[in-house]
Amino acid sequence: MRLSPALTPVIAVTLAAFAPSVEAHPDIAEKEAFIEQALQESPADPTLHLQRALIQRQRARWDEAAASYLRAAALGADRDQVGVALAQVFLDAGWPKTAEMQVQQVLQRRPENAQALITRAHVRRALGKPQDAAADFERGVGRLVHPEPGLVQQAMNAQLAAGRPEVALQIADEAMQKIGIVVSVQLPAIEIELELGRLEAALARIDALLLQAPRHELWLAQRGEILEGAGRVAEARATYEHILSLIQERPPRRRSEKIAALERRLRAKLMQAEVSEE
Repeated sequence: MRLSPALTPVIAVTLAAFAPSVEAHPDIAEKEAFIEQALQESPADPTLHLQRALIQRQRARWDEAAASYLRAAALGADRDQVGVALAQVFLDAGWPKTAEMQVQQVLQRRPENAQALITRAHVRRALGKPQDAAADFERGVGRLVHPEPGLVQQAMNAQLAAGRPEVALQIADEAMQKIGIVVSVQLPAIEIELELGRLEAALARIDALLLQAPRHELWLAQRGEILEGAGRVAEARATYEHILSLIQERPPRRRSEKIAALERRLRAKLMQAEVSEE
């Protein structure tokens, strides 16, 4: 479905990400019926129109979603929040240039609006502007009080696409200062450290994870392999032996195929090391 020409002008009005969630209703048809019934009772409630727009976006009914956002704005919904959401509709509908113009109007009024910056980052990435997208992700995520790990990962990936691995690490560290050590953020950061040849920094990040789960065999194995790559063979061997002892302590029912494969790999490593010494 294409957007109607009447809805494509850049009008700074509409919302989505900031509307109360209707995800508590398990089926989308039930959600829609629930909202439509509520609108019959309260047709002038802007929040209900915002929620209706969310449903319409889930169904890829872009014209209807845009119209619902415009109606919500006319009823008093915050124009900046609404403007960001309308830009997201344009982007979802395959109109990134229109989305960029839309979100730009929000940023002209509020240049440090985090959600607008993040939305523009997605838009600019779609437009093939990796450097601009990376800069917007950096600014936007940096302004969030509690950034979601998935969004932090996206921001890190944008920096890598723009050739900015140092900034990717900075984003990871600043985010984890706010939300704590998160596996889905720390593991990519470890990979970046390794790509940059910073073995000690990678080890420090793994150690931070191991403080949370000191018996995590897979993280310990990665630590051992980094030690081995750094020429710290004795420490690596001790780590591998420690992992094998942890695996042996597991009851058979708790030994997954991944753990079994790890055990085989580590035993092969230790056996090869013994042969090399002879």
